[in-house]
Amino acid sequence: MNVSIKTPFAEMSFEMSPDRAKNLIRVAVQLASSEDEAPHLSGLKCADPPEELRPEPEPQKPTRSRVESMFGARETWSTPAAAGGREEERESYKGFLFIRCEACGKEKGYSSKYPLTFHKCDCGHRTDLHDLKPVHLYCKCGSKYKYMTNISDPQFTMNCLSCGAPVDLELNSRGTAYVTIGHKSGGGVLIAPMYSGRSRVFTFKVLRMRRM
Repeated sequence: MNVSIKTPFAEMSFEMSPDRAKNLIRVAVQLASSEDEAPHLSGLKCADPPEELRPEPEPQKPTRSRVESMFGARETWSTPAAAGGREEERESYKGFLFIRCEACGKEKGYSSKYPLTFHKCDCGHRTDLHDLKPVHLYCKCGSKYKYMTNISDPQFTMNCLSCGAPVDLELNSRGTAYVTIGHKSGGGVLIAPMYSGRSRVFTFKVLRMRRM
């Protein structure tokens, strides 16, 4: 409730509870009845003032670095320490690739300008690229190509990129590469991938073959 006090020299207003207003009136009456005798206030009971409601301080947000603002909190980064302390190297390949989908078995040949770590099939499955073997394809039309493949069959067939004719291939005796069945090494131009660095990225280079 609102209580106003008016004097010749000041006018004041107070917000207080009804109990405190009664105590204030009692004190005022005692002061008015005896100006020389100070009122005995020890016996007066005043209500406790209400506690001020102070807003709780907002928790300070931790400052984020520019890198964290771009890639998220540092705790969510995939680091070697988070992976058990072991650094994992992912192989990547570019150039001529002939990949078989692990899910549906569909085979696809293509050329990539950028290093790839997986192959995405039309069925939606992603096949990781690792331990690919080179494929030396020699067609009867005279074309020669070198691919990288994840196929592990003893034999398989690819179509020539130039004429579209099927070319039979088989795994060599060491099991390290596929060679064209019935082909003997000779001269010509071969498009070959080159291995570079720890990242195992293959680039392609045109090599001139000599007849033996």
